[in-house]
Amino acid sequence: MNKPKETNPMWVYASTKGARYIIRSYNLGKYTVEEESTGQVEQMAIYQLLEFIKVFKLKKVK
Repeated sequence: MNKPKETNPMWVYASTKGARYIIRSYNLGKYTVEEESTGQVEQMAIYQLLEFIKVFKLKKVK
């Protein structure tokens, strides 16, 4: 299985509790969200990503 091509650099978001999430953008509007502490990766569409950021009150750190 081919890995999707990364189209943009990564962003890092953090919650108020200090958990950090690394977000990467791929072609076809797919995003991956990796929880830094556990290494768990979740693939999301843009609308899911925006809802995730809003629900967990994440702020961009870089």
